[in-house]
Amino acid sequence: MLSDKVNSSRWFGITKNSDNATGAGNANSFALVNSSILNFYGWIVIRIVTLLFVLLNGYVFSAADSLGGLQTNDFPELKIMHSATYDGNSLWGYIDGGADLYLEYGFDSLLVQEIVLSEKSFRVELYHMKSAEAAYGIYSVMHFKPDASDSLPGWNCVSRYQVQFPRGKCYVTITNDRGSKEEQELGLQIAQVLWKRTNDAGFVFPEFFNNSLFVQYHKAMKFMNGKLGVQNGFQQFEKYLEDYTDYSLYVLPLHDSTVDGEVALIRFAKPKNRTGFCEQLGVRESKELQLVKDKNGFKAIKQISNGDLLLLESAREGAGVERVVDVLRQMNR
Repeated sequence: MLSDKVNSSRWFGITKNSDNATGAGNANSFALVNSSILNFYGWIVIRIVTLLFVLLNGYVFSAADSLGGLQTNDFPELKIMHSATYDGNSLWGYIDGGADLYLEYGFDSLLVQEIVLSEKSFRVELYHMKSAEAAYGIYSVMHFKPDASDSLPGWNCVSRYQVQFPRGKCYVTITNDRGSKEEQELGLQIAQVLWKRTNDAGFVFPEFFNNSLFVQYHKAMKFMNGKLGVQNGFQQFEKYLEDYTDYSLYVLPLHDSTVDGEVALIRFAKPKNRTGFCEQLGVRESKELQLVKDKNGFKAIKQISNGDLLLLESAREGAGVERVVDVLRQMNR
């Protein structure tokens, strides 16, 4: 009978040894029961926490992969210390005071990665914009030194502490801590990986700027999509556009021994604002080239077939300016 009672009274590893167990024995049994229950639920909590950790890390790596970020197998000594993503609502939390500029251009999402490569620290930022034009535009107003590296194709700006480039709908920055030669070289290696990983949306400048006369100046091209872009990228034009909000413009500075000025393509969403802009400059809205001379220099303006305005502004006249005027005159003929 004893063996039957022993076998029939097992519960969570507790064995009842006899019918004559003392009160102390029962108390010990209940303590063991409670301890076993706690261990059981503790095991469940640990499994849940582990699962959440795996899911969270899976989300981080999935986000990094979908947004074109670095992966740990990109370099043998790469450690990704932290990753975070931001959308239009949370961008202010990352760049308070600067988010409006990105939103004006057309912002989609941001991936930020804090990494260590060969014991050097870097911050990698991938700004995903709504268009390739927007990605180029934010790059054009955020870099101030148009020195490019031959190790990266296309537009790029390389300084002691940072590498920047636009690629398709993405604007990428890689920033190091100390600006050492080794960090600069590692930054370029990181840029090469990200360049290949981001998609090229085939962005090109408007047809007007593809004239051979302008190619030598292309690295300095600015694209702005509103007031904040103009304030950050080309303040000289703010005086012309302060009364408008519905515009975008390309500005190409022309500075050499033959010309000292800039040529712009301006696009207004509302035709009445295009008309008002022309009147402000003292000319009529016309597809014929118009020339204006005043104490500030020389201007040439023309409306092309799609409604865009071409504007040349130069501090002086000369052979170089005349060549640009001829390009404006022949546009859409």
